[in-house]
Amino acid sequence: MVKRLQGDPDNCTGCEHNLEHKIEQESAKNRHQTGRFSADRRSARNGISARFVRFVRSLVAVVVSAAMLPLMAMPAWAEDDASASVSADPSAPVDVMSVDAEDKSMVQNLAARLDAVQDLQQEEQDRNAAETSQSEAASNSPSSTSSDDSSAASSTTTQDAETGAVTDFVFGSSSQLSDEDLALINGGSAASGAGASLPSSYIAPATTVKDQGDDNICWSFATMAALESSRLIQNGARGTTNISAGIAANTKRAAPDYSEAQTVYATTHSTTNKLDHRKPRDFDTHGDDKTDGFNTGANWYDSADTLADWEGVVHESTTPFTTEYSQSAFSTMTANARRNVGKSIAHLQSADAIGAPWPVVASTKKNNNTYYTRKRNDTAFEVIKNAIKSKGGVIASFHAPSGWNSGEIKNLKEYPDGSVDFSFADSSPVGLAGRTGAGWTYNADTGNSGGSITTNHTVEIVGWDDSYSRYNFATYWDSTAGESYDSDVAELKTLKQPAYGNYSKVLVPRHDGAWIIKNSWGAGNGFSGYQYISYDDKTFWGMYQFQLEDVSKNKTDSQHEFTVLHQYDGTNSLGALTSSGSISEANIFTGQGEKVQAVGVWTQGPNTTVNLAVYTGVSANAPESGTKTASKSVVIGRAGYHIVALNSPVYVAKGERFSVVAALKAKQVDESIGLDRVNYAMIEVGHDGESYGQFATASAGQSFVKTSKWTDVSAMGSLTGYVGDYTIGNVKLKALGNSVSVKSVTNPSVSTVAGSAPKLPATVLVKWSDGGFSQVPVSWDAVPASRYARTGSFTVAGRLSDGTKVTASVKVTPKVYTVSFDSQGGSGVASQRVTVGQRASRPANPSRSGFTFAGWYTAKSGGSKYDFSKPVTRNLTLYARWTKKAQPAASAVVMFRLYNPNSGEHFYTGNAVEKNHLAAIGWKYEGVGWTAPAKSGTPVYRLYNPNAGDHHYTLNKAERDNLVRLGWRYEGIGWYSAENSGRAPLYREYNPNARSGAHNYTLSKAENDMLVRVGWRYEGVAWYAVHA
Repeated sequence: MVKRLQGDPDNCTGCEHNLEHKIEQESAKNRHQTGRFSADRRSARNGISARFVRFVRSLVAVVVSAAMLPLMAMPAWAEDDASASVSADPSAPVDVMSVDAEDKSMVQNLAARLDAVQDLQQEEQDRNAAETSQSEAASNSPSSTSSDDSSAASSTTTQDAETGAVTDFVFGSSSQLSDEDLALINGGSAASGAGASLPSSYIAPATTVKDQGDDNICWSFATMAALESSRLIQNGARGTTNISAGIAANTKRAAPDYSEAQTVYATTHSTTNKLDHRKPRDFDTHGDDKTDGFNTGANWYDSADTLADWEGVVHESTTPFTTEYSQSAFSTMTANARRNVGKSIAHLQSADAIGAPWPVVASTKKNNNTYYTRKRNDTAFEVIKNAIKSKGGVIASFHAPSGWNSGEIKNLKEYPDGSVDFSFADSSPVGLAGRTGAGWTYNADTGNSGGSITTNHTVEIVGWDDSYSRYNFATYWDSTAGESYDSDVAELKTLKQPAYGNYSKVLVPRHDGAWIIKNSWGAGNGFSGYQYISYDDKTFWGMYQFQLEDVSKNKTDSQHEFTVLHQYDGTNSLGALTSSGSISEANIFTGQGEKVQAVGVWTQGPNTTVNLAVYTGVSANAPESGTKTASKSVVIGRAGYHIVALNSPVYVAKGERFSVVAALKAKQVDESIGLDRVNYAMIEVGHDGESYGQFATASAGQSFVKTSKWTDVSAMGSLTGYVGDYTIGNVKLKALGNSVSVKSVTNPSVSTVAGSAPKLPATVLVKWSDGGFSQVPVSWDAVPASRYARTGSFTVAGRLSDGTKVTASVKVTPKVYTVSFDSQGGSGVASQRVTVGQRASRPANPSRSGFTFAGWYTAKSGGSKYDFSKPVTRNLTLYARWTKKAQPAASAVVMFRLYNPNSGEHFYTGNAVEKNHLAAIGWKYEGVGWTAPAKSGTPVYRLYNPNAGDHHYTLNKAERDNLVRLGWRYEGIGWYSAENSGRAPLYREYNPNARSGAHNYTLSKAENDMLVRVGWRYEGVAWYAVHA
């Protein structure tokens, strides 16, 4: 069984029925009822859509009771909020409902982004409306039904089906790419068979072409097509460089076949697994979508959110889509979809924003219209191709022109003067006669349509052909029509033989090459439903790729890698919350008895570092309380949705609060996607009464963000003054895992002393049904003081959050005091544990060299001598008291030898204080020179030359007196020469070249001989040491 956990049931008051009622109320106050922007491109009369006429007729024909479908209420997942008497981490209350200056700054920054997105969406609506109006006028004109060249007209493939794409202004048209993708195309990957050596043509495995009919849900068809292609590769299917053979093979692949209708319903409605959703808004009128979502525009982000919510992937046979445009058909599809909510047969593993082949590099605003500068990114082309080859078709949105005429040419002749002649393979040599458009958009950034052209259609790109002739996209150019074109992608060619009246020029892309798309307009369009779009079509916004869970873990419709999903989000973020400093996002969930094995995380920028942490036993409103049981840091290359596996599972008991915390940091800012700062959080945003709206809400205690402190996002919802009509929803962070149950509990045993309350553990060791172990918070019954007042044993009952009983055994022992002995430099003495009312034993006296033990005292100094005859009444420390023994006079003195590296002098002293001082100011201590007697009848005199800074030592009084007459200072007796038997001589050497340090004295005969060899003069024995 797959469990999908929306969160706190108290917050799930918005069942599907209530939500639909809210939506109706919201749509009633819609401030953008601008009339029908688009009419049916199949057949329109007098400016009124034939589809709309059919729709109105269907409303009358369908019996009202048939439309009253049963509503599926959302299940209430129990969240035990009872407070435990013992908490794993009893955090102090946190004021998460107040917002600080940083919170306001972030929301203000987000508001600016949201307003910009809304403006761009409105511009797109206006452009689509204008184009549709032109299309309707053309289709209603008498000339639109005839042609001077019937053979050419009959071969024309015209785009007269519906679209439904809403441009993704969130992930945008960015020039940034994943570092992983860049490394792959530079170095290749043997494992994937893709990389640096991409073929010049390729088509990925795909399933049969579908037909979206008159419904504006191309985004759903592209999503399912991409999933099916990815699944084919996961199952071992491979593409080919032979495009014709690849198309032929794909026309025979009927499976897998996923339901587009299910995805539409799950995206535009609340379900058992998500409260938030895209509001059903008619793609053409931008008002209420009375088709129950089947005419609601969306993009890859909307369907990715649905898939990440474990919704939308069911067999086509379960929720079949019908091209019939009637209320009865919509009701039937809706009823089937409702029955299959929460029954996805495969779960989403990742949803990647790969990159844009023509990213926006600059934009300007003029007359309330946005004008883009888009620049071809050849690296992105390679990255996209590599993605297709390695993992299957990608989702792409672009602007589908009103006339779709790409075909294959023949008899191409290019003349020296630059003029050309050619014909199409399926028409007369005149070829272009009667054609009203081309299979590419040549004027995306000219601004003739009121700003740059964005997208209106979503398809699956299944391959490419680098050598596909640009002349296959030729379209007649009428210089009198007042149009213009983008010279960086289009080139004007003169026909050697003018054709069709005044048409003597054709417009063609500047480069050969085309994407191969699997469209959703039926197999009768293009090449069995496949069509070519020039590489020089700038309107391709971004390209995206979905991946389902590994087939080895999804062998049946009910077998999945993960079977438990915790989440609050259900729709996308129209912009990220960015911060100048670090920012964290978090969700607090309530366990259902599972092991959390992975985290589902959304990232908006490529190459985002994500630092994850999972806490168990958390307190309400405190995401980082409790115990940090897992952490992981990863760099996610492509923006989008990814499942990050934890290094080890985190076990959570039913009813136990746990949190998932994430800190996101992009590699660099990207203004084109709203990442004006690298630190950001992904959070839902909804907005009331807007044309392309979405329902987003958050309840207190669910989602949090932190800059300097944690703030509940529901409190940010009060900042409506900063975000206008927008509302802030939940953090886009999920927890995934599998159900487990408690198999056994290790009951703890504790001890206490009489009169002291037992310290019961905050957690106990639990063995789970899968064999794993973890510590789980436990709540204990209160223990009255009478139970531990006297010695003995008793038990305390406790419970885990899921109700599992726990028993603690408590042993009450007599009160015991500890008497410690501090010997204060003497030998160690062991402490004693003394039962209350008893006396401490007098320990054996400690010893200390040079001292006599004087007894045990109650203080280090002072205090009183301890009386061991009295009972112990507290923990205490006794201190040894010592008296110093009288010391006999020293019989010998150690002589220290030091060297001055600046003057070259050796110095000798028996004074440790003098030695230490000289060493501190830079002299080099060379160890003990010799041992002198403490006293003898032969003193050694010490003298100092203040001019040379040199010391001299001698036994000779005459030498001493002579040096004093010459200016040396007599510093007294330095030491004595030994007179004992076994004494050792100290040799004296003189350096005639030295000004300072001219004499050296040493016990070492080897040192003496070495100095003599290098030029020193040996002057005999200076004096004697006690021993060698």
